Amino acid sequence: MSNTYFISDTHFGHFNILKYCPSRVAALAEFFYNQDTSHNIEWYKNYINEMINSDNKLVRDILIDYHDDMLIQNWNSVVKQDDTVWFLGDFGLGSKERAKKICSQLNGRKNMVRGNHDNWTDEFYRSIGFNYVSKYPVILKHKI
Repeated sequence: MSNTYFISDTHFGHFNILKYCPSRVAALAEFFYNQDTSHNIEWYKNYINEMINSDNKLVRDILIDYHDDMLIQNWNSVVKQDDTVWFLGDFGLGSKERAKKICSQLNGRKNMVRGNHDNWTDEFYRSIGFNYVSKYPVILKHKI
């Protein structure tokens, strides 16, 4: 049996989302901790915040790569290949190549209602793996 899921605001590739959303820093600290328990979660939060405030582009790029890997792993731990996912805006920023690479790693049949950060064309989103793309809300079973 397949399931239907709704998600939004993943902001793949959007480094500044780490500045705006402390809950992402906490989740990323836990992600690091689960891979290496030699430090506690608070230590990882402090480490991540230092990286966020770094002027070093390489450090920032590495951190957002970890963020994206965490989101992909979390998505795929819940969503199976035959599930349907309605993506309700703000998929990601960065290059089209990055968006394509990320989308190809995400399980499920993906549909999108575009958000204010989803600036590429409907055709592009379909080309990277979204089955349905809309700029407007969708009505499913008499609900928006």
